[in-house]
Amino acid sequence: MSKVVKNMVKDIMRNMEMVDMHVHLQDEMYEGEVREVMSRARGQGVGLMVCNATSQRDWQEVLGLAKEYAEIVPFLGVHPMYLAARSVDWLEQLEEITGHNRCGIGEIGLDRREGAGDEGEQEEIFISQMEIAAKLDLPVTIHCVKAWGRMMELLGKIRRPRRMLFHAFSGSAALVKELTELGGYFSFAATVLDERHRRSREALASLNLNRLMLETDSPDLIGPEGKRLYFKAVSERFLRNEPANVALVYKGTAELLGVAENELKKRVYENARRFLAGVVDK
Repeated sequence: MSKVVKNMVKDIMRNMEMVDMHVHLQDEMYEGEVREVMSRARGQGVGLMVCNATSQRDWQEVLGLAKEYAEIVPFLGVHPMYLAARSVDWLEQLEEITGHNRCGIGEIGLDRREGAGDEGEQEEIFISQMEIAAKLDLPVTIHCVKAWGRMMELLGKIRRPRRMLFHAFSGSAALVKELTELGGYFSFAATVLDERHRRSREALASLNLNRLMLETDSPDLIGPEGKRLYFKAVSERFLRNEPANVALVYKGTAELLGVAENELKKRVYENARRFLAGVVDK
């Protein structure tokens, strides 16, 4: 077989791999089990996963996982629910680390749920991280819960990075159009497989496939009963999710969209490669 043909086959095989665009494998729920979790993900055909930090405390752990496992792409940032765990010079450290490592910015954003923290502080932290992403031309993963109105206001005012991924998208179909025009990509988790999540399904149906991503949000957002491959009961009310379950997200999403599963894998892989350009070569 010629080298050209071998490379063509390699590209085709890569396009058949699944991408999990949002995981938190540094979470303490995986302590001592990451190797087994990664093995199960590989067994299901997951070839790439984006591991998002949530606070300054786990930046080095996320970078360490990326060094140990070739499939992992590190994203570093401060999540709106974890604002307290940061040093005085956290922003300078974030710019220094992301400027000297192949990584993105995330998970960052706004959260208006009860107990989520001061809204003004959330916005200040979000804006400062968006500015770093724009300055360094890095892709960013955005968390937005019950704050879409304010998110749209801020995005219209601040310096934005070119590539923004709205993870576990919970906005409306109307927002899809507006955010796409701003450079947005959209990731859906297993919650979209639950028929009660009508707004998410409408948003998914309205989306151009060249902006679609899929994820597990492991250890969170496990699928409805009957749509779980691997899980661990952490408590009576919480089942730990893991990246291998993204296989069911692909299968269910392909059915919802009426497209072949292999075509969906190819499209999401191409989207991820475009979104992660400069961060990952795979």
